[in-house]
Amino acid sequence: MHILFDTTLIVMLPFWAQPSGIDRVVFAHARHWAARPPSEVTLVARTPTGRLTALPEQGGRDFLAAVAEGIAGGRRGAVPALKAKAAALMAGHLFGEGRGRARRALARAREAVLLNASGHLLHAPRAVAEAKALGARFVPLLHDNLPLSHPEYSPANGAARHRARMLLVSAQADGAIAVSAASRDACMGWFAAQGLRCPPFAVAHPGLDLPRLAGSPPPQRPRPWCVMLSTLAPRKNHLLMLQIWKEEFAQRPEAPDLVIIGRRGWENSTTFALLDRVDWQGRVLELGRLTDAEAQGWIRGARALLFPSIAEGYGIPLAEALAMGVPVLASDIPPFREVGGDVPDYLHPLDGPGWRDAILAISAEGSAMRAAQLARLARWRPPDWAEHFAAVERFLEQVVAGR
Repeated sequence: MHILFDTTLIVMLPFWAQPSGIDRVVFAHARHWAARPPSEVTLVARTPTGRLTALPEQGGRDFLAAVAEGIAGGRRGAVPALKAKAAALMAGHLFGEGRGRARRALARAREAVLLNASGHLLHAPRAVAEAKALGARFVPLLHDNLPLSHPEYSPANGAARHRARMLLVSAQADGAIAVSAASRDACMGWFAAQGLRCPPFAVAHPGLDLPRLAGSPPPQRPRPWCVMLSTLAPRKNHLLMLQIWKEEFAQRPEAPDLVIIGRRGWENSTTFALLDRVDWQGRVLELGRLTDAEAQGWIRGARALLFPSIAEGYGIPLAEALAMGVPVLASDIPPFREVGGDVPDYLHPLDGPGWRDAILAISAEGSAMRAAQLARLARWRPPDWAEHFAAVERFLEQVVAGR
């Protein structure tokens, strides 16, 4: 089996400069597949015209390693140099010689699989069609179906763009991999409701990258704090937390502080107005983008991670916090139950009084709620990349074998 792994997102990431949860899954796949010899794996990408091209065998692997070290590894000041490397790679290899290299790789491989972990090839039907015309199977990794199940929390064109992606999956995919059973069920349910072909599915939970980082020591602060870690997007429900801190906690000295980590997203003006215009007197800290080590320091020192999302496909911050031994208050939604089991304390994402009371209870000195969750945590096992890739490779072998 020969894998053609799509690196489009990583080639473009230096121009964005901040990896999201999905990006981290793509990085893990890049590390996994780039460690294989060129006889087993070809690194490919999508050109601006939507064609399939291949990175140079060693140069492509060196570039992926540089991006992983500079961006995913949290090296400050790395982005300008990586932009130059990405531009040189695209100008010198990606759009000319690389097209022929991709065709030759497909011609040599008797059992080829075009694997996409980011969604970029789902906007490139020509690239997928080229690979399939030369005998390759196409297998995308699907992270969620949220733009169609919850269009109100997506950008204005999000539902239309995701529908186009799902139509391509229905028409062209030989199989699909979901990051959770909840995400798989949502995707399969949508295909069924639309009367569309549904490809075979597998589920492979993402692993964690925490062992790769020592982490920073927790900061020193006069009061305890809780952490939110995510892009500031509407479905992440920062608005409810800010309303609790403004209306309920501002005059309560026993209440914890709120630390918000993550970049600002889209269509979230009320949340941004609260952050910018309210005098929080140090009770709410918006830290923006941090390195992984810095973020881990804040999480390790927190009384709890707060994860009040209205909808998710998986929940990497939840797994990361539990893996660091930090309690979690989470929305009672299927993906979080799948990731956290019986460890977190779950609340309805819109239950303001419930969240208020739970935050106070888990943050209190000698908290019984916190002690009980830490006791349950002793039975929890974190997801593992080795298990993820074992499930992925088993499924790819089944796809190639036609089972």
